[in-house]
Amino acid sequence: MMLTILGLALVSEPAQAKELKVPGLEITVTVPDPEEGQPNPWGWTLGDPTTDIRLAMRKAEAYTDLTFMGVNWQWDSAQPLENPASMVLDFNEATLKYTPGPQLVVDHPTLGKTVRQRVDVQDTWMERQLYMELIVFSLGGSAAVVTSTSSESYERAVEVLDEALGMVTVKAPPLPSSELRYGEVTADAGYTITLPEGWRALTQEETRKIDSTRISGEGAFAGRMTNLFIIDATHLSRSVFQCKAEAVGTLEILDPKKSPVALENFKTYARVALRGGRYKLISGSEEAQIDIANLDPVTPKEEGEVELVQLGTHEAYYWPVKGEQYDVPAEGAIFYTAYGDVGLTCVGSFTDKEPGALARFDQAVRSIKILDGEKHPMPLSMRAKYIRWWPYSPYVNPWLQLYWVPIPIVLLAVWLITKDE
Repeated sequence: MMLTILGLALVSEPAQAKELKVPGLEITVTVPDPEEGQPNPWGWTLGDPTTDIRLAMRKAEAYTDLTFMGVNWQWDSAQPLENPASMVLDFNEATLKYTPGPQLVVDHPTLGKTVRQRVDVQDTWMERQLYMELIVFSLGGSAAVVTSTSSESYERAVEVLDEALGMVTVKAPPLPSSELRYGEVTADAGYTITLPEGWRALTQEETRKIDSTRISGEGAFAGRMTNLFIIDATHLSRSVFQCKAEAVGTLEILDPKKSPVALENFKTYARVALRGGRYKLISGSEEAQIDIANLDPVTPKEEGEVELVQLGTHEAYYWPVKGEQYDVPAEGAIFYTAYGDVGLTCVGSFTDKEPGALARFDQAVRSIKILDGEKHPMPLSMRAKYIRWWPYSPYVNPWLQLYWVPIPIVLLAVWLITKDE
């Protein structure tokens, strides 16, 4: 009799990796589990998707911190970046002093074209030197900025960053440069605008990440996207200006010299639009309360002349102002036109850090054309049409107005009827 002994070996299941979904970005970071009985060197905190920091990670044994941040629009890899580290400088504490180094464009095996930058960091609170390596890469309609900050050396920061990037999976590939909108752009709301070099309009996919509001009502443009956002393609966080089309009641656009009432109505609206706030629109017996949130408000201190701009089939108001933006000297302008049941407002505001930006904004909004403008005329009352048609202003010389003509005719008729009595 042969006795066979079967040996049973206990085989442990492989450790399960931890997949972190980065809120607000089409990215997952797969953190491997350590060997059994070993502590995990990685720790992490997921950020609120409404904040700029999406994911914070730390490799404890390497004394290195990583931060994943998201940009609401895609970096165009065909465009050079002005200074990637400026986004980090904008959002960190005053106790950290940054000195950005040169940029390097690198092709990553899984992330595609990237920009890397080394940054000297001086922690003035702890009185120590820190070493940062930063990388930027694109994904579907967004961009990711990942920083690795070490208390040891740049070599350690680079080592941990490369390890973390090896754990990244991009769920949506970047939009090709050919789909990003430069030059003449057609807005969903029914107009075209020609942008100067270096500026681009966000795609509809990018726009939906910021504001997906659509035009209300039952007019020809109902359901179209309200906003057109214009950004500086060479910068990660510089929104240049916004155009917004809304069917909430329109202003009448008349020659300021012929209609001071229409001019004052526009100025009242423009002041609210420039600084943010609420205004009331009254049309006949109907009233509408409208809130305007301006992320780059300008409080006008010096108001220029309102200009009537010719757009071909339409006219527009253009008003430049000077004032303050968060207590910093700034200049800005507002553009307004109306077509069909839609009012279109474009607002730009710029500080001294953006020299020449107001002139470029001026150039862009003056290029606006309404698509099929003849089918969507400016909404005007009978009185407004009369003011536009009659060459003399009722406020300059009332005796030159057409409405005086019937009076002598009526008087003559009365005299003919009563002269034989």
